[in-house]
Amino acid sequence: MSSGTRVIALKEITAWIYGSEQTSIFWLDGVAGTGKSTIARTISHYFHGKGELGVSFFFFRGKTDRYHAGLFF
Repeated sequence: MSSGTRVIALKEITAWIYGSEQTSIFWLDGVAGTGKSTIARTISHYFHGKGELGVSFFFFRGKTDRYHAGLFF
């Protein structure tokens, strides 16, 4: 994912956060190495710094306590 693509993704996520969208989850997906974790961390840090972070959670393959969605829910 190019830096320009990341900028677009960050704008889309920010628009979803402040918009009137009725969905509670923004699902960020893509193949390995395309910058999903970087985007998620950037958004989390930005909104944490503003005191507006609701929740963030990262699944991590290979870590027994963070790889399975059943443990999240």
